[in-house]
Amino acid sequence: MGIHVSIHAISEQVVYTILMENAQLWSKKKSLRQAVDKVHNAYSGRSLSTVGGHVAYDDVLNQAAYMYLYFPNHCQATNYGLSVLFNHSLFGNVHLDSLLSLASKTRALNVCSIGGGPGTDIIGLTMMLERFNVRYPISASVLDHYPQWCGMWGKIKQHIVNCAVNFVKYEVKDDIERKHISAVVNAHIFTFIKFISAVRALPESRLAIKTLLTWAMPGTYLFYADNRDGGQTIAFFKAVAGEAGFYSVSEFTDAVSFSHNFTVQDQMIHCILKNLFQSRSQKLIKMNFMLMKKRVETTVAAPVARRRRRGRRGKRKKKSLNNAALLA
Repeated sequence: MGIHVSIHAISEQVVYTILMENAQLWSKKKSLRQAVDKVHNAYSGRSLSTVGGHVAYDDVLNQAAYMYLYFPNHCQATNYGLSVLFNHSLFGNVHLDSLLSLASKTRALNVCSIGGGPGTDIIGLTMMLERFNVRYPISASVLDHYPQWCGMWGKIKQHIVNCAVNFVKYEVKDDIERKHISAVVNAHIFTFIKFISAVRALPESRLAIKTLLTWAMPGTYLFYADNRDGGQTIAFFKAVAGEAGFYSVSEFTDAVSFSHNFTVQDQMIHCILKNLFQSRSQKLIKMNFMLMKKRVETTVAAPVARRRRRGRRGKRKKKSLNNAALLA
């Protein structure tokens, strides 16, 4: 496992490569700057509280804008939050040891990233594992509204090793399917980074998140990171995850600048992109971080993946549906 260059360098190199492969984009400076405005707006407090900042990330222009503006910061924030939370124990890294114990059974760390975009969560997790000198490969499923992010991941993965990622379309408003349940059941750790604030205003979000997490195996971990400001997002998520059997292991709030980690490796590319986007990558975070774990003794019943038609009154057959039966 390893990341060959700095996250900021990966971001700029990937965006530059995308633009080079799509030569016509160079002539769309106005469209690129509009994409920057869209992405900026999507992360504003007002948009998040009203679901008014939706960005179509199947558009390569919007993907490039996110990669340039937020990808480095979100990777660094994930690494920082995970490193603090897994190291925050009076008795050593007990939770990291517990997580790696799960990974030892499959010889890989299985990750389920909810709304993980181009693989931001996975990169941050990789950085954390390197910090603790952990050598397990990562096998990840990214459940996202836009699985088209897989194209961007194809560029990112050239800079890391031992990391396999599968993108699965996931829509909060729809019923969960076998492919979603499979990703959840097999996961050792879940990541919810800047996802809850984006969907919390949807009326279906509470039940959808609870249903998804109910399928998680006892003893698995969950990492949450989201905006410090803009409402009681962490309280909302803690309550929903709690209904699915998760409890908070540790949590903290911080405002941290990662400007010292933003080293420029290719001055020419840096200047070209800075002039093209007329904006700078985000460097300051103000976020809540939380590590949760699913209770081993949880008695929460796993829900049926799809709605079933009720049989005639008095003739409905009783069935015991467990995870293994559904996934068979």
